Amino acid sequence: MVLVLMIVFGTLPNTSLFWHEIQNTGHTLLFIPLVIFVILLLEDTTIFLKKKPFKLYIAACTISLLIGIVIELIQFVIDRDASIIDVVRDFAGIVTGLGLYLTTDSISQSHKPKLNKRARTGIITLSFFVFSAGLWPLFFLSAAYVQREIALPMIVDLSANWVQPFLHLKNASIRLADERESNIFEKDRLTRIDLQNGTYPGFSIIETVPNWSAYQTLKIAVYSKFDQPFNLVLRIHDIHHNHAYTDRFNTILTINKGTNYFHIPLEDIKKAPASRPMDMTHIKDITFFSARAAKGLYFYVGDMHLK
Repeated sequence: MVLVLMIVFGTLPNTSLFWHEIQNTGHTLLFIPLVIFVILLLEDTTIFLKKKPFKLYIAACTISLLIGIVIELIQFVIDRDASIIDVVRDFAGIVTGLGLYLTTDSISQSHKPKLNKRARTGIITLSFFVFSAGLWPLFFLSAAYVQREIALPMIVDLSANWVQPFLHLKNASIRLADERESNIFEKDRLTRIDLQNGTYPGFSIIETVPNWSAYQTLKIAVYSKFDQPFNLVLRIHDIHHNHAYTDRFNTILTINKGTNYFHIPLEDIKKAPASRPMDMTHIKDITFFSARAAKGLYFYVGDMHLK
């Protein structure tokens, strides 16, 4: 009950993507012991199911899955993040727990048919793959953090897989440049951003590499095919940001036809907040957006580097 209450009401003391994913992974880990507890409870209280191993496992799976669904419904009612994906994570823990219980000789052997070595190996293998699938988002995110650090001094490469967990699109779509577009920049790989109707269309890197203190300049390359210039707003803030306009770095980038290189001194970013210096060791988010709806407008972004 304590573990269930932690999942429903608890919050970890950090709002990063990593800690959020840790809490999500807790669903899979929690339901391993929970389904085993349900099996033991059913064995002790239900003589009929004790004599019917298959029905015992179906009943334990069903009850545990219903507990997971109820948890998500409670979270929906109390205005927390309810998700069908969390139920899938619960199910991964349930299958893993059932597999572990079925292949553990020390737990109530009397109600189970004897398993031959091949069947036991198959069940263990299946449980391992289901458990791995439940933990895969955490593995992928952890690898993305490592690749993000290795990529320095490049801080954004929209064409790389590791950037995907950190990328947030708002009224925009993204795709890699095709072969006809790939030679716009001599060195940088290109990503095309298509803006759509809606409020402030653009994209954000919601957790960039945080420590910029050893560098002096942010270099950005943007390419446009449009004859008419247009503006993009660049916004950067640190981990201490209070969501006020005056507590972050804001600038307008005028995008002309052809290749546009912008070199932004990090000292300007540091001095941007009105009441304090920007913490250059804990930069958090980078956002590019149009100040107005811009359906049909698109541009190409190269790698962004610190120098």
